[in-house]
Amino acid sequence: MRAQRGDVHPDALDAGWRMAALNMLGSTFFGISAIAGWVQPSTGDLLDAALDTSGTFWGAVCFFIGAALLLRSDPAAAPEAAYASSAASMS
Repeated sequence: MRAQRGDVHPDALDAGWRMAALNMLGSTFFGISAIAGWVQPSTGDLLDAALDTSGTFWGAVCFFIGAALLLRSDPAAAPEAAYASSAASMS
């Protein structure tokens, strides 16, 4: 039996999945930034200052785009709207 695309992967075009992917990517960048920002006790220097700064920047960019997608998302996709439409179709 051959698996359909929808059986294996979520719909990549769905705004919810794009927001989640961007937030996960932003979290990864922030994690990399945290590791690169570790201060070496012997010298007092950062492990990698450039990676620390760029990781923070790209993490913030990902979170900002995810928030913009959230503001642009379809209000009809809200759980209340889905519940109302399913309740109306049952009657």
